[in-house]
Amino acid sequence: MGDGSYSAFTYTHTSDDNVKIASLDTKREHSTLLQGGVGCAINLGSDGEGDIDNSVVNGVYIHRVLHNPNDAFNGCGGKGGVICSRSCGKNPQGLVDATVSNLYIPELGTSGTADSGANSVAVPFGIGVQELGLHCGNTPANDAYPIRNLVFQNIIIHPKPFCKSKIYDNSGNVQWGTSDTPSAIFYDEANSDLATCNFREPVEFSRDPAYFVCGFADKDEAEKSCLTTAGVGGLPNVEYDIGPGVDANIKFPVCGDLVPSSHPSGIPSISASPSGELFPSTSPTLLPSRSRSP
Repeated sequence: MGDGSYSAFTYTHTSDDNVKIASLDTKREHSTLLQGGVGCAINLGSDGEGDIDNSVVNGVYIHRVLHNPNDAFNGCGGKGGVICSRSCGKNPQGLVDATVSNLYIPELGTSGTADSGANSVAVPFGIGVQELGLHCGNTPANDAYPIRNLVFQNIIIHPKPFCKSKIYDNSGNVQWGTSDTPSAIFYDEANSDLATCNFREPVEFSRDPAYFVCGFADKDEAEKSCLTTAGVGGLPNVEYDIGPGVDANIKFPVCGDLVPSSHPSGIPSISASPSGELFPSTSPTLLPSRSRSP
């Protein structure tokens, strides 16, 4: 699609990449997906070929996803994911200023383990540059490739992922955000209050308890500051392959030792809907397809 394109109420069934954003000012709303094992449900940048500035994907209902943790593309050792870039790093504009919001994957099975339902999620997020990777040919990555202000919010993945999310770069050329702007943020920063551990519209995984993106590499730091719906005490769930001493500059919900007395337990302010599913308390209703397909 060209710059400024708009599409809504689509229904797509594919094993390859499903929603591919590769143009400026693109808006995609209310997409129902059936996702096979090879591709990503959302590919940002079309393997690094396209600009995605000011593009928005809002309302994604993935009724079926079949990602195998042992798969070479989307498994624990691959560069794919539910949301991925698989970027070759050729486009000097990089991956900048795009939002994915209101995405939902139902469990379709018993809660509690990664392999308990009909839907299978391996890697939730795979963001970065794989120079000379799949579809890249022999052209090296651009000397500077910015990844900045990728916003992921109100994303609920009920099947427990088999693998960690991946942040990667084998080119050494990625500029991970700036001093003022993260490369990626996994909640609604504008409406959150970090001082009171009130994180609105976070990315959420699994159930009973649900847990959130935890970008610490150190397990002790994660246990002190990362969050679940039961409180502080998460585990690292992001894997980095970006070289020693490089800061990926991502933002994710943290609380812990500095929790103010108004939130002594460190439990983020997330309320339950009448059906019992967890939604941010700012959202009186999420989207119709949470209860039925659009």
